[in-house]
Amino acid sequence: MIHTHSSTPSQRVQWVSELLAQEGRYGVVSQMSRSHNVSRQTLYTWKGKGQAALKAALARQQEPSESDQQLERAILTLLVEGHASYRGIQRCLWSLLGQQISLGKIAAVVQSAGKLAQNWMGRHAPETLRALALDELYGSEHGQAYLNVVDVHSGVVWASTSPVAVDGESWTLLLWQVQEQGIRWQTTVSDRGRAIEEAVSTVTPKLPHQRDVWHVLHLCQQVQARLDRQVEGLQQRTPVVVRQAARLAAGKRPRGKCPKTDVAAHAAELAQAQYACEGLGYLSGELRRLLGVVVLTPQGIMPSAVRQG
Repeated sequence: MIHTHSSTPSQRVQWVSELLAQEGRYGVVSQMSRSHNVSRQTLYTWKGKGQAALKAALARQQEPSESDQQLERAILTLLVEGHASYRGIQRCLWSLLGQQISLGKIAAVVQSAGKLAQNWMGRHAPETLRALALDELYGSEHGQAYLNVVDVHSGVVWASTSPVAVDGESWTLLLWQVQEQGIRWQTTVSDRGRAIEEAVSTVTPKLPHQRDVWHVLHLCQQVQARLDRQVEGLQQRTPVVVRQAARLAAGKRPRGKCPKTDVAAHAAELAQAQYACEGLGYLSGELRRLLGVVVLTPQGIMPSAVRQG
């Protein structure tokens, strides 16, 4: 007769640990039964309870606690809504919550959320036709960029690549991938780059493709900034030209490699630059108004033919 009542709880834990560690090895249960004077059935029963307890403990550890969920929500909110860098998120969490979070932890949370979002978007395609914005974000590598497909109205990023070559083939593959996700669209909009236009004409040649307002106005702003800097530079050089002219009038040689001594010519150049700068500002304002959703006039809504003109 084998007795089972003489063992202590600590001994039982030790025996169960040995059974779990040596699971799959032939004769382990029989050997322990003889060594510890415990029936085989009892050992199997203890082993089953131990496995169940271990699984329950591991499941509790894998489930994120409420504090972990709040921390992840704070990290993602600062990233998406606050557009903060990883170090900026780290400083905000320390200032607001008093928590010192490593950059590795922040990166892990962001990467995990990104994978969950990609999995979700891969299974949930909109039922209606969409308008898609296509754009390239250039990084540090020459000739390569992140290709992005964004929903115009909701702002959802339906697809985004790692840095790839900016050519028609890369964009074509990305648009085919979007189609495989079940996304259908009725129009596309972009900066009308050559690579994007090649892909659009290949994948959806019959759908309208237009240039987006942002890139047009952004180009105007870039040129306007250059003209503003030119006007500012000419204004700052005006006193220098006046002093050079005074030296020349006094019979002295002007200073500098290519000195300007004609005050009238400099004033004419400044006036011309100011005229171009002000003119572009006026035209940019008119363009912004004409590209609006609705353009109102004293006679009512401006028709599209007039706006095109």
